[in-house]
Amino acid sequence: MSTPAPSKVDAKQVVLEKSAHIEAGCNYFDVLDLPPDATSAQVRTAYFSLAKIVHPDSLALKAEPGLHQQATVVFRVATEAYNTLNDPARRSQYIAQLNSVATSSSTIIRRQSANADEEARILSHRANLLLSKRAWAESAALFRDSLSLLPDKVDYKLGLGWAVFNDPSMPEADRFIEAKALWDECLRIDDSAAANYYLALWYKAKGDTKFARKHLDRVIELQPKHIEAQRELRLLAMRQSKAGGATSGNTSPSSPKPSFLERLFGKR
Repeated sequence: MSTPAPSKVDAKQVVLEKSAHIEAGCNYFDVLDLPPDATSAQVRTAYFSLAKIVHPDSLALKAEPGLHQQATVVFRVATEAYNTLNDPARRSQYIAQLNSVATSSSTIIRRQSANADEEARILSHRANLLLSKRAWAESAALFRDSLSLLPDKVDYKLGLGWAVFNDPSMPEADRFIEAKALWDECLRIDDSAAANYYLALWYKAKGDTKFARKHLDRVIELQPKHIEAQRELRLLAMRQSKAGGATSGNTSPSSPKPSFLERLFGKR
């Protein structure tokens, strides 16, 4: 079944069908409805098209609470498929495994590890090191690997969201959609200072100062000494103060030149 356009899709049907295919032991190409010779561009398009439909926190699936667990599994496996098939070396290794008589596709797709916790910890540590070096795409790949082992780990979702949010190799719309979905999910699981801070930066980038301030205020409630949130609130207050002064006290016939903060946040 090829994934239809999001505007025409029945999200419930897609989740149920994909879940059944995964349970039956389909391989990564089948998960994304791709031929074995699919290009990287096709892999990327197929993944993001499917991810927008089956993400557990998508609007379409919020009306189907009974499907949350199945949607989570489908989204996780689709992410594993993308991460594997979009990497030439890993893809070659995976195809070799598929061709091995001793290894079934069911075993591959449900990859289990007795040392999953330790493996995930090592991968996430490497991912965080890459974050510090601004190697966004490489960091995202490792966070996806970590989440394939421990899909409910909030710290990994936060890190993946930040890596994706900053990755210039991804289309901007895709970056914003995936990062927001990850951070919203983290906030739903745990109303933490970190989740609120990342969402504040997301709204700031979108020019929505109202919601940026809302999340920054929540950060300070949870962690009063959060330096970055304090700085962002000061910058926001400065911008609003300058905007107020320009409208109430400016007698010049010409409009003042927008400040850097005004250009960054956008005028309201």
